[in-house]
Amino acid sequence: MARSFACSWLLVLASLCSFASGTEIRGKVGISADGFNLVQLKPGSATELLLTNAAGEQIRTFTDNNGWFTLHDVTPGTYVLTTTNPSFIYPELQLDVTGKAGLARAVYVVNKQQMMVQPFIIRPVALAQYYELRKPLDVWSFIKSPYGLMIGFMLFGIFVFPMLKVDPEEYKEAMAQLKGQQPADSSSQQRIRDR
Repeated sequence: MARSFACSWLLVLASLCSFASGTEIRGKVGISADGFNLVQLKPGSATELLLTNAAGEQIRTFTDNNGWFTLHDVTPGTYVLTTTNPSFIYPELQLDVTGKAGLARAVYVVNKQQMMVQPFIIRPVALAQYYELRKPLDVWSFIKSPYGLMIGFMLFGIFVFPMLKVDPEEYKEAMAQLKGQQPADSSSQQRIRDR
């Protein structure tokens, strides 16, 4: 009886060991956009890490207050690690996990550049900006815009066109005086005398 009890315990322990055959991946998520200047995270903002294998199985975890994380029971294989935080943009990483060494290799998905795995630190590539920053008022850009051109033509028409209006008879007189001749029209001479 004691012998069968001991055998059953050995079987239970063996099955537990086979289920817990995965390794742990530990690392830290950086909270600085340039790797040097630390930025404080907003209270309540969490960084989520999602490890996905080729079959679509996922392991999800969150960082602690200092940015450390642990992914438990990761079986050997190739995974894609996606890091999400509302304040930063992180690169996707391809992780190669082996049974003995755990995390063997980490490669950026975008440019296939290999990164250090000891210590395994994920750094953001940029700050997340959800809205486009408003540009300051630029007078020259306003003048070149369709609204500025319409206003300019309107002002030209209001102020300059009335000055360009010339009576045809006065125009003939001015041209004759420029040439040094007397105007040919007698009615214009009469008007000059009347003045």
